[in-house]
Amino acid sequence: MVAINTRKTSSIRHLFANFLVIVSVATVSFWIGFNEGKTEGTLKSTAISNEQNIATVKKEGEAVGDHPFLWNGETLFNEAARSLSPITDKVTTHTYQIMYGQYLMPYYHLHPNMKMLEIGLGCNMNYGPGASVALWRKIFPQAEVWEAEFDEECVNKKKDDLKGINIMTGDQSNNTDLDRWIVESGGNFDVIIDDGGHHSCQVW
Repeated sequence: MVAINTRKTSSIRHLFANFLVIVSVATVSFWIGFNEGKTEGTLKSTAISNEQNIATVKKEGEAVGDHPFLWNGETLFNEAARSLSPITDKVTTHTYQIMYGQYLMPYYHLHPNMKMLEIGLGCNMNYGPGASVALWRKIFPQAEVWEAEFDEECVNKKKDDLKGINIMTGDQSNNTDLDRWIVESGGNFDVIIDDGGHHSCQVW
């Protein structure tokens, strides 16, 4: 995958390098793409067990050990989220701690300097934007985190509260905005979380 994408596309898939988490309205699925000539494919959230995830860690050449991110990620994610105020709806209205605990926490353990993009800052939430950003900062302190948000007016109003956050504005279904995001951020993300439009056509 390239850092700068010059093709016209409506797919956020071209922003990423290794790991894409797609959050839709009713279901959760995963798209994992490996560079270095490995196979790409789609995986349902129930398709990979935690044991398989650990097997992947072993395959990549790192000892699994007893790090809790590898075997207790769901609990750690949930506890970290609930220790913050406001509490992100990822663990209240939804139960995304399950997929994040099984997949994203072990991935961070292997790649602590991962580059991550979340689409959807939370401007439409009743508790305001930035709740998930606070969580990412807490559990992924070494990661390079970027946010993309549709509501530019909201971002401008809250910019004093969002200092230190890499924020891009625009529409994920707009080709021009996607190309600009790649240029602004440098692209080549390891992880993309789509908590924005929730439409499959915007991802694929």
